[in-house]
Order: sequence, then structure tokens, then C-alpha cells
Amino acid sequence: MFAARLQLAEHRGENLGRVDPWILFEILVGATSIRGLLHGSADGEAFVESLGNALYVLARHSTEIAAE
Repeated sequence: MFAARLQLAEHRGENLGRVDPWILFEILVGATSIRGLLHGSADGEAFVESLGNALYVLARHSTEIAAE
């Protein structure tokens, strides 16, 4: 499902580079798990928005990061 969302973004014309969807998914799972354990749902909406933006930046610039 996560990989399908990335493919949908590419079909909409968003250039996401050569991102590995499983790596992004593992970052998502790890970050949300630790966040939940440490803080519960406090400021959850802000966290989700920030995490989504961070994952987008990683996906968008994955080719540039890999080239360095």
C-alpha cells in the first residue's frame, strides 16, 4: 500500500527519485512507534504532518543523497 502511494505520486508527475519504499516505510514505522511510546498521542497531528513532510523530502531528494 505504501509503495502504491509512491507510485501514484509519480504518476501525478512528482519526481521522487530512486527511493526505496521499504526504507521510507521502516523510517515511518520506527518514528511513529518510538513517538507513541515516548509521548503517546500528544501533538499527534503536528507530528504526523512533520513526519510526512520529512519523508517527502527524503523521497524527493533520494537520488541526490545517494549520489553524494
